[in-house]
Amino acid sequence: VSKYGITSQVADILSSDRYFSELFEKANNETNAKDIANMITTDIMGLLDTREKREMSKLEGDHISDLVEYIKSNKITRASAKLALDEVIKNGKQLSEIIEDLDLGHVSDEATLSDIIAEVLDEEVKAVEDAKQNPDIVNFLVGKVMQKTHGKADPELTLTLLKKNLGIE
Repeated sequence: VSKYGITSQVADILSSDRYFSELFEKANNETNAKDIANMITTDIMGLLDTREKREMSKLEGDHISDLVEYIKSNKITRASAKLALDEVIKNGKQLSEIIEDLDLGHVSDEATLSDIIAEVLDEEVKAVEDAKQNPDIVNFLVGKVMQKTHGKADPELTLTLLKKNLGIE
């Protein structure tokens, strides 16, 4: 438990099921053990909740460790990771291929994000005015950008660019 930085509850869940325990062992690269364990217990267990689904699954340990790396390096969002995971389970393709095929990559290009932000600011005139009085409203605008990008916008960069556009620091 302490070696991997996971809670005893997560360790109990993993160790109580041989399939998921073996999946963790195969995926674990020690640097991301906690994230891998959490992905298995929160996302994968829900997708593979029956023996039949597990037997049909094409998911391998390296898929999980790669997916965690993609999330940590901001190549994809957590929401996109769930979509990719679903595809991996069905067909076992390489993650890079799935991310490209489904266009799941992060939108982190400043010019692209700036264009989308400009659209949102034009559409949400009242929120723009309100944000100048109440900076928390900026989060609403971040949500609107996320909607337009189907959850693919880099949230930190989006927030920074929105604040810059609104003159809020």
